[in-house]
Amino acid sequence: MTTKVIVVTGASRGLGLAIAKHLLQTSHKVVLVSRTQSALQALQAEYPSQVEYLAADLTNIEVSRPAARLCRLVKSRKSWAREPFWLYCRAI
Repeated sequence: MTTKVIVVTGASRGLGLAIAKHLLQTSHKVVLVSRTQSALQALQAEYPSQVEYLAADLTNIEVSRPAARLCRLVKSRKSWAREPFWLYCRAI
């Protein structure tokens, strides 16, 4: 199986957290995005070579720039140099 780089929003709880954990357990590299930084830090501590994160509220238009920068940073890493796939998980 090819390792993928996947951006998961809403990754601190619920469906987003469950999906993020599954992806990490199957050896993918995951960029986590959520408003709750502590949950993201816990996953990064558990999977240090597989996780990058951005603690932010994506409903805030000003966050789109840091999110784009994070994706460029992740893509610039040799072991992460793939175009990320985005997976949006959020409450309705």
